[in-house]
Amino acid sequence: MCQYWEMEPPPPGWSSEGLTLVAKEGTAVTCRTTHLTNFAILVNPSNTIFTGTEELILQIITIGGVSLSIIGLLATIIGLAVFKQIRSVLTNRVHIGLSTSLLIATFSCLSEQIRQPTRDSATSSR
Repeated sequence: MCQYWEMEPPPPGWSSEGLTLVAKEGTAVTCRTTHLTNFAILVNPSNTIFTGTEELILQIITIGGVSLSIIGLLATIIGLAVFKQIRSVLTNRVHIGLSTSLLIATFSCLSEQIRQPTRDSATSSR
């Protein structure tokens, strides 16, 4: 339940190394750590356990949404880079940089979703 985003070694991903769940009472979670970094608590508030089919549907929706985001970011970067009237403005150069950063992060999310097997495929391969 206690995890942090590990950037290295590649590929980045969630890790619980050095973390211990101390207590969970109602909505409060207490974790103990042996290091300092950015932390998050992964929560499924409804405690729903999804079937393999439901996980697959959610994964398809996620991949579809992330793909649309990538298309939008590419259109933004191309539009800002191609049109000379807006390219010379400093704020648009900043927008290109921000859009490129978001594009890289979105590709990372997409590659993680594609690489991650659903529960049914993970258990059937054992």
